Amino acid sequence: MKMSQFVSITLVIILGVFLNTCGQMTSKNEGMSSKSIEEASVATDDTTATDNTTTTTFTVSSVSPTDGQTSVSRTPDIIITFSDDVYGKYSAWTSTATATGSCSSSSFNWKVVHVSSDNFSQCVVDNGTVSGKTITLNLNGILAASTSYKIKIMKTSSDGYWTTKSTSGTQLDYDYTFSFTTQ
Repeated sequence: MKMSQFVSITLVIILGVFLNTCGQMTSKNEGMSSKSIEEASVATDDTTATDNTTTTTFTVSSVSPTDGQTSVSRTPDIIITFSDDVYGKYSAWTSTATATGSCSSSSFNWKVVHVSSDNFSQCVVDNGTVSGKTITLNLNGILAASTSYKIKIMKTSSDGYWTTKSTSGTQLDYDYTFSFTTQ
């Protein structure tokens, strides 16, 4: 080993020992931070709400019509509210499909929200908007009478391209499904 390498390694070790004895290193979500000797001597409670170590989840908070609701109008607006603002590349969309079609077709597979009366074999045409914590679907046409409809909010679209996530980048943990029955 060369003398310069030995001196470099020795200096790194001395610097490490110095930093370890003169301050306290702590790990938080925002990265490493250092405390002075004065700060380190004060007792702290690392479980406080201001510690910034909580995990944020992105979930569906409420839906309208409510899950299992009956006698719903045949021309409902479907409103999905989330726990945080929804990221939307577009604030609104208009479906190119003109009639109910296969949920796996290119008319529907890019959507993260599907409406269906047959367990997602066929999807109902919709237009929608994204605003703050809310996605609102306006269905193109009148729904069938006395029919059960399921709505699925997908974590990832069927084509794998789009995700349901918050503006902070947190993705929906799982597909969320609810249903209602028309009048």
